[in-house]
Amino acid sequence: MMNDEPEIEKPAADHDRWFRAKVRASMDDPAPSIPHAEAMARVEALLLALEKAQFGMSRRN
Repeated sequence: MMNDEPEIEKPAADHDRWFRAKVRASMDDPAPSIPHAEAMARVEALLLALEKAQFGMSRRN
């Protein structure tokens, strides 16, 4: 039986490199950070607008 570990490790290593590059790019971005609560409020507003456009009203409480 062959050792499959290298085949499993390569995608994991590729993903790790990709993820670290994304984190580094985000950390290096000079744009101001958006607080979590504000980001969630923006997403909620977007979802409500999409629901209203699709259904004519929001199904959220």
